[in-house]
Amino acid sequence: MTCERCELTELLVEQCACPTHRGGATPDEEHIEPIGRPFYASYDGVCAACNGRIHEGERIVAVGAAGDGYAHTDGCPP
Repeated sequence: MTCERCELTELLVEQCACPTHRGGATPDEEHIEPIGRPFYASYDGVCAACNGRIHEGERIVAVGAAGDGYAHTDGCPP
């Protein structure tokens, strides 16, 4: 065990979750690349980016390696 501390959070490095020490992006920081053009949802569903609800008539875009998910196009609601 080391006694090295993070300069940002002042926590021990082993306990720190800052961007430098956590070892990757959090789900909120991951960027989901859209595939194709945005369109209007024909059905209610779930956003692949935030797990929030997608409602019929909202603008969405296909996402994922195979375009098998959908996400809000104007940013996910809080």
